[in-house]
Amino acid sequence: MRAGPRECLEEGLLSLVRNAITARRKIEFDYLSRGTGRRRRRRVRPYGVLYGNRAFLVGRTNRGKDPMLWRLANVTQASVTEETFERDPAFDLRGYAERSFGTFQENPLDVALRFDADAAPDATAFQFHPSQTITENSDGSLEVRFFAGGMEEICWHLVTWEKA
Repeated sequence: MRAGPRECLEEGLLSLVRNAITARRKIEFDYLSRGTGRRRRRRVRPYGVLYGNRAFLVGRTNRGKDPMLWRLANVTQASVTEETFERDPAFDLRGYAERSFGTFQENPLDVALRFDADAAPDATAFQFHPSQTITENSDGSLEVRFFAGGMEEICWHLVTWEKA
């Protein structure tokens, strides 16, 4: 159970996706593109699910070789097909997820977050990224460094650290 606000997913969707991943079967679904506002039928080789503020399906289509993300809240009328597929043995979901701060996939950068002495105790107890290193400064401030993409998501997250 996730406390607080969360997106509503079609009932049974997560179980369907998990079953398709385990069985290595393609799934079909109607997908609402937020960019165009159009709904299109998709057929995807599901590789995994990323959870954050929103849940995303990671998978591949017959277009392009790179994995794509589909926001699960925009998926309707999903079904598992009889068509099986072979997973790319080079694909690593953990590695894919760790390229970013959240879910947006973009070229990673060196990131340095600095927290003043008042925020340092809370920041010390927080994992911002699996690759993070922490430096406690003599003035009580804290610096957290990591290598990741998702600058917009980092900015959104940092707003939550603002003093009330």
